Amino acid sequence: MPARYRALVGRTEIWLSLKTTDRRTANARIAVVSDDLERGWGNLAAEANHRPKAEIRLTHQDLHALQRETHVAIRDARIADPRGFGSRGE
Repeated sequence: MPARYRALVGRTEIWLSLKTTDRRTANARIAVVSDDLERGWGNLAAEANHRPKAEIRLTHQDLHALQRETHVAIRDARIADPRGFGSRGE
């Protein structure tokens, strides 16, 4: 799932059935399902743009992802300059 929609949907994956086990039929149906899904993403994005920002809520997974990004940024800064992080110029 595109990252920009994860917070809106609250998931990292979406599974859709093509309702067939035949490869040829599945290949024929995938284009239609993909177009429907892309149209749905567009509708979701348009709807999200019209919502007040307060209604968009972060999921548990989103909070963990943000926490990880913050941790990595702080860790990398400390590795790059061990003395500069939190020091008083001593």
